[in-house]
Amino acid sequence: MSARVVVTGLGVVSPAGVGCEALRGPGPRAGEGPASTPFDAAAILGPKGLRLLDRATLMTMVAGHLALEQAGLLDRAPAWAGMRAPGIVLGTSFGSLASITGYVKTRLAQGAAALNPSLFPNTVINSPASQCAIRFGLRTLCTTLAAGWASGAEAISYAADALRRGRADIVLAGGVEEASADNLLVYADLGLDPPAGFGEGAALLVLERETAALERGAAPLAELAGCGSGFAGDGPLSAALARAVAEVGLPSVDLLITGGNGSPDLDDAEHEVFAGCAAPRVALKERLGECDGAGAALAAAFGVLACSRRAASGYDTEVEAALVSAPSYTGHAAALGFKRWDG
Repeated sequence: MSARVVVTGLGVVSPAGVGCEALRGPGPRAGEGPASTPFDAAAILGPKGLRLLDRATLMTMVAGHLALEQAGLLDRAPAWAGMRAPGIVLGTSFGSLASITGYVKTRLAQGAAALNPSLFPNTVINSPASQCAIRFGLRTLCTTLAAGWASGAEAISYAADALRRGRADIVLAGGVEEASADNLLVYADLGLDPPAGFGEGAALLVLERETAALERGAAPLAELAGCGSGFAGDGPLSAALARAVAEVGLPSVDLLITGGNGSPDLDDAEHEVFAGCAAPRVALKERLGECDGAGAALAAAFGVLACSRRAASGYDTEVEAALVSAPSYTGHAAALGFKRWDG
């Protein structure tokens, strides 16, 4: 099934703050260490049912709430009477690694009797997506993808494919990652220390087929014009990224949102692939840090906002089309293209 896919809602939690306006104009990072994300989940979601949930899940649920609210769908959740329930596709590298290691540490130090079974669901990587699905009744599709720093973009691509194939009518798609001491230990063990530093956050896009969105009276923010992915294997990362960009197929680009974070492999790959691209470049990770599974989703949200408003904060160019680049140390590379919705 071939169909145009549009974005009708955005939910963002980032080191710049909660909401789209904070993301539009974040300044350069100050200080060292992981960029923390200030947010009050209870103020947005209400206090009920949050006590046992970890940080990654809470960020996902806040992003989901904001995205559904902007899309004009929040009041239909979780029953979705008279319509097909939405789905969710989430990208993440670890889910809540702090929950996983905390549970294991308790088991090793105090034995099985000391474990709280109510906390066990937090130890599985698909917990943020699943808890979000339970809260908002997202019954059609519940999928978690892990592709390193390309995870959020791969989730959006997967969701768009599900829409075009008719597997769903509405999908929340994006990524999440929490910053914790355990995450930093893993990165250090992998030899990952990007000059941009690390951050955390969550971003979800409400994706719909254009025809269905218009039928329900929605006002699309932008069109998801194309998606691409590649895997380096034994080859260069630049080849994987070039394949992903080619699959997107945007004829022109007014804004390039890079996925580089100061790591030589990523920056060199983007330099090679985009050497001939004259479009202004937004190095979002220099402002937010490397937000891992959430990074490409935050970049996608930034691209949607730029196309929706035909401008990006700090740039003079008129934005009709934006390209998101998402290379990863894992060898994965993804790309997304957004266009201004022309009605």
